[in-house]
Amino acid sequence: MKHKLTAAILLAGVVTALIFGQATASKTQQSGAEEVRGSEAPATCSNATLTGAYGTQDNWHDPSGPNFYVVALMNFNGKGQGTVSSEAVRGDDGTAVVNTDGYAFTYKVAPNCTLTFTHDNGLTFSGVIVKNAQELRYVETTGWQFRVGTAARVNGENHEM
Repeated sequence: MKHKLTAAILLAGVVTALIFGQATASKTQQSGAEEVRGSEAPATCSNATLTGAYGTQDNWHDPSGPNFYVVALMNFNGKGQGTVSSEAVRGDDGTAVVNTDGYAFTYKVAPNCTLTFTHDNGLTFSGVIVKNAQELRYVETTGWQFRVGTAARVNGENHEM
């Protein structure tokens, strides 16, 4: 059990480094015929950067049990609050759960476009906003489980519960 926990913590650190490494690598952009490398203006993100609905996909690894695969719809209000609705969970042991009751979360976006969010049940996540707020990449930072996910902006209006 101790080796599994150590491996999960190590894996979380590697994934976090990869996520933030990709964010740094994505700062090299083509703008017309000019190439801008590292000299672009600093990111200017805030809670207002995240508004509307995002479809999520998580992989949730439990060292003492089955792995779970989660899809959900997250709605951000641009003011640090949001809701998760239409969550579906499938375990590799055959467990299947669909939660349409939803739940709330709070979030905080830093000027460098990193973010943290906390579900009402206490789970916390850290991540980064990429592709002009079209995607989020995140990892769970609480508990002994390992959960990593991505979210993509949903076209259209907010999808409230």
